[in-house]
Amino acid sequence: SCVGVLLESHVSFHTWPVEGVITLDLFTCGPNSLLPSVGTVKRLFAVPQPGAGTYRPPPSSEGGGTMGDGPPPSSSLSYAPREEDYVPPPHVLWSHVLRGFRPPLEGGGYRVLENDVTDIVLSRLDLDHKVEVASVRSEYQHISVYDVIEPRFGSTRQYERSVRPELGDTYEGRHPELFRPDRKVFLDGVVQSSRHGDEAYHEALVHPGMFAHPHPERVAVIGGGEGATLREILKHRTVDHVKMIEIDEVMVNVSREFLPDWSDCSDLMTGSASADESSCFDDPRAEILFEDALGWFMDRFDYPPCDCDDDNSSLSGPERAHCKCDGEEEEDDAKDGDDDEEEEEEEEEDSSSDDEEDNIN
Repeated sequence: SCVGVLLESHVSFHTWPVEGVITLDLFTCGPNSLLPSVGTVKRLFAVPQPGAGTYRPPPSSEGGGTMGDGPPPSSSLSYAPREEDYVPPPHVLWSHVLRGFRPPLEGGGYRVLENDVTDIVLSRLDLDHKVEVASVRSEYQHISVYDVIEPRFGSTRQYERSVRPELGDTYEGRHPELFRPDRKVFLDGVVQSSRHGDEAYHEALVHPGMFAHPHPERVAVIGGGEGATLREILKHRTVDHVKMIEIDEVMVNVSREFLPDWSDCSDLMTGSASADESSCFDDPRAEILFEDALGWFMDRFDYPPCDCDDDNSSLSGPERAHCKCDGEEEEDDAKDGDDDEEEEEEEEEDSSSDDEEDNIN
């Protein structure tokens, strides 16, 4: 074991040479994140064994050699890879957490690392696989994409077999789509969607409204930079045109590169110009506008702006409903209550006059 201390910061190592295990704890009171150091720690301390990531045949009984003395699998026609002959590469588990207290941000809100991304990904030490796929700062937000494997649903070993056909004919190699990591998307640290659940979420978001309309032809999407909402809308054959208004062009570019499954329209039999145009963003029925959606709608509808400091009594109809200000709903409710009381009084007067008539008769 070894410990190094510098003012309030420290680094410590603990090793178990026989098991080939090393643990490292790094703590700092500095203002910068330690996430960039994860790659450096892996490079310096995750030292692979010779032949890591390959199968080594057992020693020949005739040669009496040791493990690894036999020919490699590529040069042996009789050798069939066995799981016990596999030399695993270093397996790194890491966790990043924030300790102590930080001053609140001006204007409120939370820091990126104080949101879901830490609880769901960064702080968890039980994830069998955790890799940062993308970290991009746009003009409007910070976009983070991570690949993770929950030990309950898979393992790094299964994933490795699914992407390396040279390891032999395996079930994972024949069905790699079943063993991919779960890809998670975060905006400013807040979770948006994931590969395992993307379809269910966006199908429930889109199709009830689409089926409620007898013949949807023109659809507008506010936001939708991942492309999944657009994908579900384009499944409806009655749709002629979809206008997607997304303020952040960087988000769409990140989706194209790192989230292709979210905007994959290759399985649509009709509606696309050709089977080669697999991205829903390129569908001829889709029009992508990179501007503020609220401003886009306000510029195209005739509802006047609402100034709650002025008198809006001159407005009527839908324009009046559009310009409801704080407190007006309570006034309307109170007015409705007064109307109900007046109706009850009128009914009572009518009943009393009926009684008088009965008495006269």
